[in-house]
Amino acid sequence: MLYYLQTVNNLTYKINIHENSVTAFGAVLDGRDTFFKIDVAALDASRSQGGVCPVLFCESCDMTGCAGYYINAEITESVITWDFFYERFYDPESPNEYKTEEMLLYSDYNDKRNDFTVHAPLTFNKADYNTLVDKLIAELPKYPYEAEEYERALKRYKSGDRFRG
Repeated sequence: MLYYLQTVNNLTYKINIHENSVTAFGAVLDGRDTFFKIDVAALDASRSQGGVCPVLFCESCDMTGCAGYYINAEITESVITWDFFYERFYDPESPNEYKTEEMLLYSDYNDKRNDFTVHAPLTFNKADYNTLVDKLIAELPKYPYEAEEYERALKRYKSGDRFRG
C-alpha cells in the first residue's frame, strides 16, 4: 500500500518600499521571496469559485504576459489546491497550450541565483488561505491603485472573465 505525504504550502506577502515606488503584495511562497505580485482579486475569486485565476504576475510590468502564472484552484472542505499552472497566458479555447506542472519563481528578475521551481500540486490550508485573502483586502485601502484594481478585477473574475488585463 502506498501512502503519500501531502505537504501544506504557505503563501504570504511582503510590501517592498523602493526609492520611488512601493510594490504592494509581493508573493512569498513557502518562506521564499519572489519577484511576483499577488493579484488580490484573483486570489479572492480562487477561494470562492476555484477554476483558473491569474494569481501571480510580474512585479515590474503588472502583467502576466512577460512573467506570471494563472493557477487552477480546486476547493475542498479543508484545503485549496493549485493542481496545475498556466505560464504567462491562459487560452480557454486551447487550455493545454500553456499548461504546466511547475512554476519557476525567482526573487530578482536580473539575478537568477535564487531561482526556485515548485511543482504541482500546491496545497494550502483553507482557513489560512482565507485569512491571507482577508488580510490582503484589509490592506487595500493603504494602496489606492491596488484597491481600484481589486474592485474592477473582482467583478470581471466573478463573472467568469479570468483574463488579467
